[in-house]
Amino acid sequence: MRKGFTLIELLVVIAIIAILAAILFPVFARAREKARQSSCLSNVKQINLAILQYCQDYDETVPRYDFRDYAYFWDGAIYPYITNAQVFGCPSKSSNGTLSYNASDPTLLSGIRPANYGLNGDVDGLKLARFVRPAETYFIHDSYNQHAYSIADCGTLTEYRDRLGTNSGSSSPPHNEGANYGYADGHAKWRSAADAFGDPDAYSAD
Repeated sequence: MRKGFTLIELLVVIAIIAILAAILFPVFARAREKARQSSCLSNVKQINLAILQYCQDYDETVPRYDFRDYAYFWDGAIYPYITNAQVFGCPSKSSNGTLSYNASDPTLLSGIRPANYGLNGDVDGLKLARFVRPAETYFIHDSYNQHAYSIADCGTLTEYRDRLGTNSGSSSPPHNEGANYGYADGHAKWRSAADAFGDPDAYSAD
């Protein structure tokens, strides 16, 4: 005569399943975030190349964070080189980019909202000739608003991590304790927040 499971055997099986789930779920979460990180890196690469195209058309000058007293922003300036607002939306963040127009002039694209990437505040409006180490000078990175701020603007690593974060005050870089960066020589890559925080200035002072 066939016997059924005893209560002890059933509890042992449930415990084993629970242990396996506890081990595997974080692995799956990291793998999912790694995929989002790769998608975000593709966005950063496209935005970075658009900035370089803008520079070539505007006397080798990096777009400014804002134009016309905050009526027109850098992402609006480079949008004609991308023509896809979704590129400005990081897949690890809850909302994607949508076009935003100046209320007083609907024909003027003021920027992309919400802003998932920010422009380095140290380089906006500079000439490319000022960059003595372009491979170490970043244009943009993940940011909770359009102004990525320079590393020099941040007094502590905690403050820098916050500015990389998903939302203001999150103090959490969006991709596995790091963020994606686009550089003046055209390349893009992921870096940990702690590694990037140690960067020196990579452009000339005059």
